[in-house]
Amino acid sequence: MNEDLNSILASFGDPESPNVGKLKRNVVLGWMRSQDINTMGAIYSLLLKRVYTNRIEPPLAFEDYKDLFLRFYERCITEDLALAYDLDSFVLSRYTAAHDFTRWFISVFQDNQIPRDHIDEIKNWLRQLYIDGSSAVKLSIETGILEHLFTVEQIKRDFSDWKSDPLLKSAYQSAPVSH
Repeated sequence: MNEDLNSILASFGDPESPNVGKLKRNVVLGWMRSQDINTMGAIYSLLLKRVYTNRIEPPLAFEDYKDLFLRFYERCITEDLALAYDLDSFVLSRYTAAHDFTRWFISVFQDNQIPRDHIDEIKNWLRQLYIDGSSAVKLSIETGILEHLFTVEQIKRDFSDWKSDPLLKSAYQSAPVSH
């Protein structure tokens, strides 16, 4: 385990008994710049829990953690490094990351406080990930992300521009829609 990861886990505390002291925003932002996928995963998992984020002073804004989430999702989806037997790892499998991204995107899409340009940026990120991705990445986006996003009719309509894009048309059409 690297030094940053040890510091992060010690500062936040155990989920069963989290630390109660305040965390400095600039320290958390420093940890978020890590390129180590396991460290990124630790911060990601901690930022999903209010018991931890409420301790960060001053609080993080959406802009502060959006890039970390996208970098982490991208690494997990493209590299697929998760090992089921590695209980100390915070790395997600390709499809777990795809499903987590889907839940996160739906919440972002439905949050009226988040400006539209952030949603467009995330959508462009997904577009590029699909275009640049291997066949395994493309399949995970179609079946692990789009299939579930498109159950929300408003999101499916928002992605309708993919139908006329020669690089994305097949993704839009082949994403099976769950009912």
